[in-house]
Amino acid sequence: MKTFAALLILTLFSTSSGYNATPDGPTVVSLIQLIATPEKFDGKLVSVEGFLHIGREAQLLYLGQEDYKHGLDGDALWFHLDENMAKDASKLNRNYVGIVGVFNAMHRGPYGCPNGGIATVVRYAVWSIPSNPIGETLDESKPMMMTRFSDRWPGH
Repeated sequence: MKTFAALLILTLFSTSSGYNATPDGPTVVSLIQLIATPEKFDGKLVSVEGFLHIGREAQLLYLGQEDYKHGLDGDALWFHLDENMAKDASKLNRNYVGIVGVFNAMHRGPYGCPNGGIATVVRYAVWSIPSNPIGETLDESKPMMMTRFSDRWPGH
């Protein structure tokens, strides 16, 4: 019986493809995971959140606003600003944003971001605004029930 239970647990863990991953949906990862182990996510559809900066010369997703303010590009990820995102740039820029896209570990962006990038952005959404953080807007009298931005989309 112990052997059967051990085999069952081993099978379940060996077939999982990541937190919140579905056959049709993205693998939810942190920016830290993408930076630390890019080879694990190369070519995969991922969902990641961070502080987004759309600049004249670069588009980067940072761990947080302070990393952007202090120019810590080593802790950032490049992403391709497509036509649709460009239309929403004023809403997205300098806010915490969730991005779903295909991660490319070798892509450096036009200015050599060292951590790879998301060359194909599939979806994006504002997660939190620094001047009105999501954590402060929740009603404290109710239980905190936050979901990741990718969970808000039908089918994911």
